[in-house]
Order: sequence, then structure tokens, then C-alpha cells
Amino acid sequence: AVGRLDEQKAYDIILQAFSKSKARSEGWGLTILGDGHLKDELVCLTKELGINELVEWKGKVDDPFSYYASGKAFLLPSRYEGMPNSLLEAMSMGLPCVISDALQGPMEFVKDGETGWIVPVGDVQALADWMSMIIDQSDEIFQIARQGKEEVLRHMSMQKSVLIWKSIFESVMCTSKVQKTV
Repeated sequence: AVGRLDEQKAYDIILQAFSKSKARSEGWGLTILGDGHLKDELVCLTKELGINELVEWKGKVDDPFSYYASGKAFLLPSRYEGMPNSLLEAMSMGLPCVISDALQGPMEFVKDGETGWIVPVGDVQALADWMSMIIDQSDEIFQIARQGKEEVLRHMSMQKSVLIWKSIFESVMCTSKVQKTV
């Protein structure tokens, strides 16, 4: 998981779900990138849940891509969210991704069971079930992750970004010219 350690990102939900999942009993770890005012509270929660040894707190990192490259899945069950770069980054690296249904922007890229997975916001058991499923690393999971990567790359390619910026600049230039002539 990647992001600020605050209420919005639902790290408490991630930790609770991880403690209930098969991932915990199979010895998987949970790596969290980011800092924030809830860190001490979240570390205490890991101790209460008995998962302290399985959770790595990396803090803020300049380059998360090495973590995406070595990761097995990406979790973003936020309580609310815009369009998070971390999700697009993780999907572009081919990671299986799960988001909450509170994330309207990301649902443009994550189609449940097609390009990623969607769980109800705040639903600890649904996220735990997803974590349990992902540790099997089945061909179906990898196929969905591949489709997620293709979806992001199709929409977020450099060529497409350049065309978007070009249209923005052209629009600004046209508006500027119109204002000068009026």
C-alpha cells in the first residue's frame, strides 16, 4: 500500500483485513509506503492484531517502483479518493490491484473481476477474502492484472498525454487570442 497515513486511506481496514486473511497464516508480509499523523496509532494496531512482525513501514520513498516490481498485489481501499497516482503506477507495473467502491475516479480503470477488484468501502472481511484469494497467484489473477496494465497503458500512454496537453495549450492559446481581440 502507498499513501499518506491518514483516515482517508483506510490503513486500519488494511491491517484488520490482513490479520484475518490467509496471507497472514501463509507468512506473507505487508509493506506500507508513506508517512502521516496516524503512524503511531497504526503501529499500535499492528501490535494489537498480532501482525507487527509482518508489517514493514517504509515511510516516504522517492521511487516506489522498486516496491511495485517486487510486490505481489496493491491495496487501495480508501474511504474517498480522487485519481491516485499510486494506483496507476501499480497497475502499470502489472500488479493485481484492489480498490474500494468509494473511488469513482479509479473505477474508470478498475473493472471488478476484469482489470482489478473492487470491495465495499470499509468492508474488512471482503478485503480479507480478496487477500486470501490473491495469495494463490492463479493464472486468472495474473490475467486480470495484465488486463489492468493494458487498460492503464492504453489510457495513460505518453502519446495520449501529449495529445491531451496539446489540446489544453491550443485551447488556452485560442482563449488568449480571443480575449486580446475583444
